[in-house]
Amino acid sequence: MPLVISYSPLMALSFGIYPEYLVVPFLPISAWRKGEVAMGLSAVSWGMFFVGSVLVGKKGVAYLKRRFFERREHQRGHGRT
Repeated sequence: MPLVISYSPLMALSFGIYPEYLVVPFLPISAWRKGEVAMGLSAVSWGMFFVGSVLVGKKGVAYLKRRFFERREHQRGHGRT
């Protein structure tokens, strides 16, 4: 899955924008501009995630789901009778 390895960081980096929301309230700009900055950050984050998802394709997204969520499902079911 070389495409997953090359494009999934784009998806992961989209989550790196979220800590920037904590900085927005302290910016020396008007409340209206702060809203615009927050909306812009959101658009960039979702855009990066969408582009990464499109580039890895359907098989890549299925692979990532299997890789990251299969272990959780296994842990949830462990110990149940």
